[in-house]
Amino acid sequence: MRGRGRLGAIVLLALSACGTSKSAPPVEPPGKTPSDTLYQRVGGIDTLRRLVDAWILEAGSDPRIRDFFDGADIARVKLRLVERLCVLAEGPCLYRGAELREHHSTLGLEERHMRAFLDDLEPAMIRVKIASGPARELREAMLVLGAQIGTGTRGPKGTQRP
Repeated sequence: MRGRGRLGAIVLLALSACGTSKSAPPVEPPGKTPSDTLYQRVGGIDTLRRLVDAWILEAGSDPRIRDFFDGADIARVKLRLVERLCVLAEGPCLYRGAELREHHSTLGLEERHMRAFLDDLEPAMIRVKIASGPARELREAMLVLGAQIGTGTRGPKGTQRP
């Protein structure tokens, strides 16, 4: 599958690229303040934004998944990824994207795409200088989320994935 859905497919395997305006910042629910959360240990919203920037650069240059980036709305993908990471890390954000399993059910993603995407998280966390403990916790949360999403082998109209 070529075009906008390819990047969304791989990013959304872990998160979701669907939702509202690409320019809106993550929403913080009123009255919620994180205490000693993974969100704080990672470094908060600014660190998550830098992480997502680095992660998308890594994934976009990864020959195993780079074709998924063709024609994608990168700003929207990044916004949804920041929101999802913030929620996973118990931060004060709301995720406003699509339900992950439902969205991914027709994209034909395979486990190898998820593994590649998560492999690209490691160098991104190093580049952003996230400490090893919080980095491990964040990766573990992403692995659990990926397992909840599930994958398939056929895309729309029977197309096969790279």
